[in-house]
Order: sequence, then C-alpha cells, then structure tokens
Amino acid sequence: MGWAGDVTAVGSRVAKEGRRLFRHHDGGSIAVIFALVAIPLIAFMGVALDYARASSMRTSMQEYSDAAALTAAVDKTNNAWNSLNEVLSQFREQHPDDFTSFSIITRWTSADEFEIAMSATMRTMILNALPGFGGDIPVSIRSVAKILPKPVKKPEVLFLDGDAADYNRIYVYCFDKNKKNEPDKGRRDLTAISDNAGTVYNYTMPGCTGDETLSVMLHNVAWAKNNRAAWEGPRDLYRYYSDTVIEDGIQKYDFGGSKILEAIVCDTLAQCKPKNQGGIIPTGSNRTPKPLDKECDEDKYIYYGWEDRPPPRDGSDSDYNDIRIIFQCPQNPEFMVVLYR
Repeated sequence: MGWAGDVTAVGSRVAKEGRRLFRHHDGGSIAVIFALVAIPLIAFMGVALDYARASSMRTSMQEYSDAAALTAAVDKTNNAWNSLNEVLSQFREQHPDDFTSFSIITRWTSADEFEIAMSATMRTMILNALPGFGGDIPVSIRSVAKILPKPVKKPEVLFLDGDAADYNRIYVYCFDKNKKNEPDKGRRDLTAISDNAGTVYNYTMPGCTGDETLSVMLHNVAWAKNNRAAWEGPRDLYRYYSDTVIEDGIQKYDFGGSKILEAIVCDTLAQCKPKNQGGIIPTGSNRTPKPLDKECDEDKYIYYGWEDRPPPRDGSDSDYNDIRIIFQCPQNPEFMVVLYR
C-alpha cells in the first residue's frame, strides 16, 4: 500500500474515533461550540470598543468646535481668529495620534452666522485587524454660532414738521464701520419709518447684529412737499446718513460733515422736551449743536433734533426742530450669540 496508504488509513481511523468521541462526550461539543463562538464574540467586543471611542471622539470634537464657533462669533477681529485657532490647536494637541486624517473648514455663512465643519478619520484598534470591516472610522461634526439682533424699540416720539416746504422722509438702518468700503458702504436694511406728508409706514425695526449700529438717514427734497412726483428726486435731492458708531460708549455721527443733527440723552422721557416746556432740549435759531457727551444707558432716552436744511444751504435757520425723534436706549446694548447645529 505504501506510505501514502498508511497515512490515509490512519487518518480514517482518527476521523472515526473523533466522531465517536464527539457523539458520546458533551464536554467536547461544548468546547467546540465555545471555540466557534469566541472568535466572533471577541471581534464584536473589539468593534464595539472602537465605535465607543469614535462616539467619545465625536463628543470631544463637538465641544471644541462649539467653543471655537462661539469665540469667533463674539469677536470678529483678528484676535477672534487667533482665539479660534488656539481652541482648535488644543484639540489636535490632545489627540496627536488618534487620526489618520483631519480637516477643518471655517466660514461666515452670512453677516451673523459663523460655521465650523470638522471631519476626521479615526485610527482603530481592532477593526484594522478584521477583514471586511473597512478599518478606520470617519467622524464629522458641525457647529453654527448665530448672532442675535440687538433689541431696538420703535421711536417713542416721531415728529416731522408738516409746514416745511421741503419733502422729508426718515429712514433707520444698520451700519457696520468695518464694511464702509464695500458697495453698500456698510449700510443694511434701509427702512422708511415716517415722512412729513402723512404717509403711513408699516415697518419693523431692523435687527442690527455684531459690529452694526442702528443709524438714521434723512431723505430731503427741496421745495417738494406738495409735489408727490418729485419726492424721489433726482432734482434737489439730499440724503444724509448718520453712519453711527459708538466710541467709549458714546454715539458718534458722520453725515458727511453736515451739521444736521442735535442729539441729547435724557434721563426720562419727560426731559426730552423743550426747555420752555420743562425739559432740557435747547430752543432758538442760529444755534450750533453740541456733540453728544453722554452714554445712551439702559432705561434712558435719546433725542434727535434735525435741521432739514443744514448750513450752509439756503433757507437754513439752524433751530434743529424740523424733525424730532426720541428713542428709548436699548435695554440690552450688547448682542447675544446662540449655538445650534
């Protein structure tokens, strides 16, 4: 038979004996079943461990991303970007060997929304050793910080002299000094609120965010009060933009250098009346308004008195009462930032 036949015969006897022992000994069957189950069980536990690490990593990424998004939204300056990079660098330093790839995308999706998108491929401990599982685990998150508008009420008092020969219309808008060189000159949401022709305006106050400040604009057309066709100009049309900024807590106005506005902060609404009526507002012609020197603190009021034809235009009497507007100072002058995903 030769050596090959001997090996075959021995193998046959061993196989028969093995089948006999397997049929007559429960312990053997249990051992074999356990061996068969143990391999996938260990693999399952390893996979679960890797996915638990991925879940924990995603949570950590989200926390750092949220913090970075809030940091950037609160302060849009270069300091904010430095803080943003610092927060994200801290995350990378804490996980130097956990990723095979890592990317961050940051952007302003609008004037008041900042988005961070982080994506990574996490290095695994068990999955890489198991065929058919694909190895590393992708992890991604997204954070969006939104700046809420500063709350501003409609004017408490809004008076435009109906006896004026000029047509006057008042607008409010949001101004961002950091965007004054852009096509819109940093002016947004120009909203008409009143004119001296009795027009009714149904309006909502613009919501200024971030570095924006509520500002006012006078649309003036000389000798056009009773000529509706001329209200939009272009003849004898003048537009005066306040482009308001706040320096050391005090409002500053531009108006292209024109002396068109008298602004006064009143402790109470009753104070925002002419002196001859018991208030603090100056009266009389040929006056030069003093610069505003008080902050518009919470629960106070700010009075705007306009000269619709500021000097040196012909017909100016410099009494600064052709248009009178009183706003309540914002109860919360600081903007708020919320986070959502």
